Amino acid sequence: MNALRTKITSRMNEHFFGSKVKFALNKLGPQEKRKFEKEATEVYQRTLDYLSKFYDFENSPFNHFSSIDIRTNGSISFNQIMETVTACRIDVNQDALFDEIDILKSTLDKLKLEINFADFSVELYKIVSRILSVPVSNAYVERVFSLMSNLWTDERNRMRVDLVKAELCTKLNFNMSCQEFTEYIKRDEQKELLTCCKSNKKYSFKFKK
Repeated sequence: MNALRTKITSRMNEHFFGSKVKFALNKLGPQEKRKFEKEATEVYQRTLDYLSKFYDFENSPFNHFSSIDIRTNGSISFNQIMETVTACRIDVNQDALFDEIDILKSTLDKLKLEINFADFSVELYKIVSRILSVPVSNAYVERVFSLMSNLWTDERNRMRVDLVKAELCTKLNFNMSCQEFTEYIKRDEQKELLTCCKSNKKYSFKFKK
């Protein structure tokens, strides 16, 4: 969001509205050109006002995430990391975390190599894992709702919520092809599963009181 605000502000200050628009403006008269620039600048300003209204640039929790960005910081500070830990409510061993950061400071150049981060930085791994788990958009959630609509049709309107959930979990988490699943289900250790599928056991929820 900061990058977007900076980009819009720069375009507004420089009166840049895109290369194609700039080419088209050369064909307009001075009065029409000034009118367009005024209206376009107002659009930029309304966009900035909208961003400021719905996004807290000063106190956003995402500001704390920059503490692990060694590309911009160039170094890692224990105090900055602790601000991130506090903001994200991550339970860490501070003594172990300090030692890990101290080691990491002296080995930043070696990170260009393939190193398993979790092997030597347990506490840092907790922090990085939590931050990187924050979704960048709601596209995945929207996809889940779309799949649910496809499953829970008018013809299947008596489905229970737990059955819909089970089908969604299977659809979203299994990456097997039909042939791979067929081979998987034929294994000896899956006999019990096949037995349940072929009998009334799969409808056991009906017998619950």
